[in-house]
Order: sequence, then C-alpha cells, then structure tokens
Amino acid sequence: MTETTRDTLSRLILEQYRLGKRECFDVLVAAWVKQLYCYVRRLVENTEDAWDVMQDVWVRVFRGLGSVRHADALNSWLYKVARNAALEHIRRTPVWHSLVEEDAQTCSSAESDEPNLGIGFTALDIHRCLDRLPAEQREVLVLHFLEGFTHSEIASIAGVSEGAVRARAHRAKTNLRRMLEQEESQVEQAQR
Repeated sequence: MTETTRDTLSRLILEQYRLGKRECFDVLVAAWVKQLYCYVRRLVENTEDAWDVMQDVWVRVFRGLGSVRHADALNSWLYKVARNAALEHIRRTPVWHSLVEEDAQTCSSAESDEPNLGIGFTALDIHRCLDRLPAEQREVLVLHFLEGFTHSEIASIAGVSEGAVRARAHRAKTNLRRMLEQEESQVEQAQR
C-alpha cells in the first residue's frame, strides 16, 4: 500500500469511526501494522517484546482514536502512541540487544544479498550500524528516512522541539557515517 493510499484510507477510517462504525478499526490495523511494528522493533529489545508493545499500541489506539481532532494528524498520532508504548516498555525492561538480521529484512525493502546501495554499503550494513546508535538518534533516522516524516512531524511524535530533532539527526548521520567508515576500514585491513 502506498503512503498516499494509506493516508487517504486513514482519513476515511477516522471519519467512519467518528460516525460510530467501529468495525473499520480492523482496516486501520491492517493498513498500519507493518509500519508501526518496524518502528517499535527498532526501539525495543526483541521481536516478542515488539509484538507485546504492539498489542498495547492497538488497545491505546482503539481507546483514543475518537480524540484525534484532525485526520491529517492521524499518522503522527499513531507513531506517538507507538513511541509512548515502546518507551514505557523500555523503562520496565531497559536492556537493548542487537536487531536480528531477520528483523532487518522484514522491516527493510532491501535484500541482505544486495551488493550495495550505490554508496558502497549494503542495507544490512546500514541496519547493523543504525542498531548501534543511541535510541534518540536511531529514532530520528528511522522516522525520517524509513517512515518519511518531516522534522516538524518528528518533533510532534517525540515531544521535543524541531531544533532538537535537527540536532539529533545531524549527530545520528555523523555517527552512522563514522561507524560505516570504521567497518569499511576494518574490512579493508582484514583483506590485506
């Protein structure tokens, strides 16, 4: 489903929900489950935890969907609900482990055997380094580059200023670039 189609569908679902048609909630879940799961998976420890968080997300969405005032805000609101549920889970279980390669493939459109992305690194290389970034930096890159949110929308989701989002994005890109260059250097040294 394209982003535009999902946005239009989300608006229609919200309107139907406001009219009392609760059965449209299943359509909302189907339209958003993969994107929200991939986002949550980037924030929590493992796959099982991500699915636990997703159950909490859908309960919160069901209870709060009627409070969304503008249909245009629905996408950001869904990510904010997912973020808050994931952060709550992280506070209860504060250990972070590496994202397994299977999950990187699930949440990425790239195949692991893809030679490179035109920049000398495979999608798996980038996902591996992304996984090692601090959570607030990883979150900004995931929301911007993988989910397509603007800095303003990310600020709304994360509950910080747009300037803080820009600063996090800059630090994240710098750190990601450094990690990728270090990995490339290690590979070159190993080949000598």
